[in-house]
Amino acid sequence: MLASPSNETIDTLYIDNADDAEFLKEIGLIDSLGVQEEVARTFNFTIAKLIIERGDVTYTDHTLPKTFTYHLSEISTTCNDFAPNKQNKITGAAVLGKSGKVTLDWVTDFKSMRNMDIALMLNNIDIKDFTPYSYYFVGNNILSGNMRLFSHNTI
Repeated sequence: MLASPSNETIDTLYIDNADDAEFLKEIGLIDSLGVQEEVARTFNFTIAKLIIERGDVTYTDHTLPKTFTYHLSEISTTCNDFAPNKQNKITGAAVLGKSGKVTLDWVTDFKSMRNMDIALMLNNIDIKDFTPYSYYFVGNNILSGNMRLFSHNTI
C-alpha cells in the first residue's frame, strides 16, 4: 500500500528581469539566457542649489591592532544646478581631527566617473592621529608632526 503525501509544500521562485542572468544560469535557477533586456529609463531633474551644512562623521577602523578613530566635523558641501546626468562642480570643506582643515573642488559627471577633476587641499593635519597605521605597518608610533598636502588629479 502506498501512502499519499499530505500537506506537501511546493516552493516557488520569482526571478526579476533585473537579476544577473549569467549568475542565475550558473547556479541553475534559469535554463537559458532568454531574460528580456531591460529598457533604458532616464529620470531627469535638477537641484538649483544643493547645500549640506554642519555634517559630522566619525570613522573607526577596527582591523588594526590599535583601533583607529578619526573625526570629521563642520562638513559643508555646495553644488549649483546639480543634475545626475550632467557635469557637476562640487565644493566642500571640513575640519579634520582637532585642528586640520580640508577643502575640495570636484568636477564630475556621475554617469561616468571616468571623467573628473578633483583638487584637494589638506592643512594642519596632525599626523600623530594616524599612529595606529604607522604602528601596524612599520612597528612605530608617530610622535609628532603636521602635514600639508595639495593634490590635483584629472581622470
